[in-house]
Amino acid sequence: MSEAGKYSIVSKAHERNIVACILTNVDMLEEVDLPVAAFEDESMRVVYSTVIDLKNEGNTVNVSTLRTFFDHSDAFAEIVQKHGGYQFIENLAAKPDFMNFKLHQSELHRRFSIRETKARAEMALDAIKNTEINDPKEVMDIIDTHLSGGDFVKENETMDTDELNSAWLDKQTAMYFAGEFTANGIPVLNEHLRRILGDQVTHGSMNTLAGETNIGKSQWVSLLVRHFTHQQGIPTLVLDNELSKKEFRNRTLANLSGVRLKNIFNGYAFSPASPDYGDMKKAIAIMDKTPLIWRQVLDMTIERMEPIIRRFLRKYPVAQFPHKIIIVDGIKMQNGNDSYIEVGFFAQKMKSMAQKYEGEGIAFFPTCQLNRGGSARNITKEKELHPDHTSIGLSKLIADNSDDVYILTKHMDVDAQGTKVYSKFNRRLICTKARNHATFDGLNYVLMGFDGSRCFLEPTTSCGPDVEQEMPAVDPSQEPSY
Repeated sequence: MSEAGKYSIVSKAHERNIVACILTNVDMLEEVDLPVAAFEDESMRVVYSTVIDLKNEGNTVNVSTLRTFFDHSDAFAEIVQKHGGYQFIENLAAKPDFMNFKLHQSELHRRFSIRETKARAEMALDAIKNTEINDPKEVMDIIDTHLSGGDFVKENETMDTDELNSAWLDKQTAMYFAGEFTANGIPVLNEHLRRILGDQVTHGSMNTLAGETNIGKSQWVSLLVRHFTHQQGIPTLVLDNELSKKEFRNRTLANLSGVRLKNIFNGYAFSPASPDYGDMKKAIAIMDKTPLIWRQVLDMTIERMEPIIRRFLRKYPVAQFPHKIIIVDGIKMQNGNDSYIEVGFFAQKMKSMAQKYEGEGIAFFPTCQLNRGGSARNITKEKELHPDHTSIGLSKLIADNSDDVYILTKHMDVDAQGTKVYSKFNRRLICTKARNHATFDGLNYVLMGFDGSRCFLEPTTSCGPDVEQEMPAVDPSQEPSY
């Protein structure tokens, strides 16, 4: 048997088992996240597409559902008749192999990714051959253009200009008086953070923090948890491929209590005789009421992330919790088989997922690395200038798909001899890209107090020529007193 024939038989067996599992177990249907195009066999592709359509319409999908809606689409009805009628539908759910469900799904994803990547690479190669190139950078631009095609990002609903009529305007006015426009983003209460994040973080947005190694990206995660989760009660899911459970737990306690990390790790802070014990009890009381979920996801893929996110959204329904935050720490190559292309795809898919669940009130906050050339030490121009989002490492698609990009760098000053001096206890935070508010970059930055010994990062001062610009007032009664 040829390799092509062997490949087709194995692939069809995997596809058939995916269909059998999702028709037999509703939890499997929640976990599956394969694009329709991942199914190579025509029959399985049509069946899977029908199942997903029925699910999206709010139906509980099983064998009975398919028998009831066998004529849901002409293509499905034709497949059913072609394969012997209802018996074909019943045979689809026969002998599901639940043990290998995830393995088969992963294999279909892998094969689909290979086919798609090859197709995109061929298109890019043709474009390069047919384009006059004057700079090596133009080659990379062509490749990135083909990688950032719209296949991974769901298209928004189409809009025709005749929709923008008086009835539409009246509807928007009614929504305004109902207060619906104030609920489409997560409020930012801290004055200095508002200069970076804007008045509110838009639902469905992807807001990326980039920084060089050991700059304090994990402290940024702690800052978000403190300001949004602890102070505002906004449910937060942290997906982490950086820290262990023990490390994250201890850093969170240090951040809330002010107790040094070393005293938590060595247990001294848990002794009733320790001067830290009272602070630990206060931090535990805060944590007990905090809607925070942390998950270690060492293999950070969209397929691994989405089932976790769906469970998180079910636990905190939008009717009761209109805002939610998902922190991804962080974007990087997952294994030796990863490439810059796959990292770019991952960023595209994450933005697509943010848009997919926009109605649930979520906003994504991923972290990633800066290129070495984007570090504060390598900026050779005037002392106040900073790196920007073009300095993000791994893939330009990370910045392309981010709504906001924040850069965290070391705080630098110049002494009397003109020598650069870097502070151990401060960081600079800037916003170099923003879609829904003004950026705060160039000569401007927010000075952050930094204390790695207790995993603490906090905005202290807005610096630069624009610091006198008028900012919308914050209701003092809502300002956190932490």
